[in-house]
Amino acid sequence: MLICTFLKVIPVNAMNIQDYMNFVYGPNCNLLYNMIPAIHPFYNPAEDNWLSREIAIKVFEDESRFDELTQEHFNSISEISCMINGEFNIPEGVIPRQIGNLINIQSISIATNMNIYLKLPKEIGNLRYLNFMSLGGFISDEEGLKELNRLSNLKELFLLDNKIRRLPKEIGYLPNLKHLRIYDSLLDNLPIDLCNLYNLNRLYVKSNISYIPDWIFHFVNLKRNLVCHFYTYS
Repeated sequence: MLICTFLKVIPVNAMNIQDYMNFVYGPNCNLLYNMIPAIHPFYNPAEDNWLSREIAIKVFEDESRFDELTQEHFNSISEISCMINGEFNIPEGVIPRQIGNLINIQSISIATNMNIYLKLPKEIGNLRYLNFMSLGGFISDEEGLKELNRLSNLKELFLLDNKIRRLPKEIGYLPNLKHLRIYDSLLDNLPIDLCNLYNLNRLYVKSNISYIPDWIFHFVNLKRNLVCHFYTYS
């Protein structure tokens, strides 16, 4: 059932986004998109896990050759799209720290059909060229996703069918994010920090949120070019 669809915004007052954020957070509000330094050193490219095997398929067309991978192979990867299944004993955390070796990656799509807890490693801060990320089918929480703010150049973020009740405030510290899509049956709230997303122009939310927070209406009216859709699973 469609709760609300914002296709056209209605002008309100002349308050701009910074004024509104000062109103919400106080007069000393500072919308910091922290320039977090990259994480070094790189980790062993030939470590046996689902990521190295996925890259071995791309490089050698043979996942069993993962032990031949070097950093140069990781440098050559610009896109990863994979499904994590039951073939490996997946440790808590799911995303290996090796992901920080993918310094030229531009697009990441990772999904699973297992009940795996997702925790993003701080090494994703090395992914300075990443502009698209899609994560689907995981279990996570505010702690597991808080490293998102390290992806300073991310333009599109899709969180699809993950079991997440609350999003971390760090999701609001993505200065270049333009498209945010959240489909989650457990999600019951949205952080007001989304107001920090100056460049956001598409917001799609499908969840069990029973009401739309007032700040969403203010945000939509201030962002004249924002297309915003809310759906509910009920």
